[in-house]
Amino acid sequence: MKLKEAEHPYYCNDGNYYSNDAFIKFESWEEFLFGYGDVDIDLNLIFRWDYHIQDDGKQILQIYMIQQRKGIFRPIWVMNVKDEDEQEIRKFLQKHWEKMKENWIPISQNVSSKNSSQDFPENSQKVEGSK
Repeated sequence: MKLKEAEHPYYCNDGNYYSNDAFIKFESWEEFLFGYGDVDIDLNLIFRWDYHIQDDGKQILQIYMIQQRKGIFRPIWVMNVKDEDEQEIRKFLQKHWEKMKENWIPISQNVSSKNSSQDFPENSQKVEGSK
């Protein structure tokens, strides 16, 4: 499946409720990579992306990042994406997908394919003060 064929069932907000300064727009994939191509994934985790084709044929990649240490939700638009960028975009997003899976290992390792709605593992530690 090509990235531009993916359809997510619900949208992600392009704004940040707490800040008007969180949104960033880049004019190309190359410009985005210059600014964010080698950032620390733990500190700048992409949790979602959307790909849109405008009526005029221009392609936009919308990236949704959480800057975990600062608590900043950062929506990013990458304008003028080209078909030739897809492999590089996939490679970039794959690193973030691997981090997401790593973050959820304590749950995913205990979920059987028969019961994907299983609750948290019984042996998980409770947070102090929780019931």
